[in-house]
Amino acid sequence: DVRRLPVDNPLREQLATLAALSSISNADPGARRRAIGAILSAPSTTALEALRARLAAEPEPGLRREIRVGLATVALAGDDEQAIAAALDTLDGHLEVPVRTALAALAARDGIALPLRERARVQLREAQERLRWLARLESVFFGLSLGSVLLLSAIGLAITFGVMGVINMAH
Repeated sequence: DVRRLPVDNPLREQLATLAALSSISNADPGARRRAIGAILSAPSTTALEALRARLAAEPEPGLRREIRVGLATVALAGDDEQAIAAALDTLDGHLEVPVRTALAALAARDGIALPLRERARVQLREAQERLRWLARLESVFFGLSLGSVLLLSAIGLAITFGVMGVINMAH
């Protein structure tokens, strides 16, 4: 008795998680990074346990950090207030979009102790302020970069027109 198996989004997520679990121990750090991202995009209990086990064995510091941040982000969606407090400690100072989204969701969620929600609001506010400062710094850098290009163009035109004996008012 053979019948066609319907392929839907939950099945695709399970297959992606299984594929990620199979490559979480790959020798290639890039493959491990993709596997970590796949697990964290659709976390399941089994996959998160495998990720916690991988955390102790992971040789790359960047991937260990990614696993810690991902596990802490997932913990913010839970109900255990001690785990949430530990996750807030881990995520303090992180600016990634999933972290800010999880902090905003925690800050707006009812049923969680008010000090934890307030702490999430403070961390979110600090992250947004730091992003604003980085945006200002980026604007200053881009302005200096564009100004230097325009200055070089003006100097080049001044020298060119000076050699030709033409009066240059452009710069």
